[in-house]
Amino acid sequence: MDVLLTFMLLTCAHQAVWGVEDGSLPDLPPGEAPEPILTFMERTYKTGRARAAFDAGSPLLLTPYIEQKKLEEARKAAYVDPEYLLPDMDSYAGYLTVNKKYNANL
Repeated sequence: MDVLLTFMLLTCAHQAVWGVEDGSLPDLPPGEAPEPILTFMERTYKTGRARAAFDAGSPLLLTPYIEQKKLEEARKAAYVDPEYLLPDMDSYAGYLTVNKKYNANL
């Protein structure tokens, strides 16, 4: 009972502070994020951590490969050259779609 009451109080407080009635995101054009998310990303992820001269190419979206059950192709496409980051260590990079409506990928 205490957990339910705490949850209800937190929900009401959140709605009062943020003005969110149904918890949904604002309507945005595809590919755009709300301003607070952009500023958080800019503060958190600084440029220059990797080799600036290396061309990583276009962002790799893995979700289409997974949906089409092309797992081996996804693995090959996501492979990162070991000389780029850490020699003698296999590394993979790519994005998974978490919200198609907003084109949100992690």
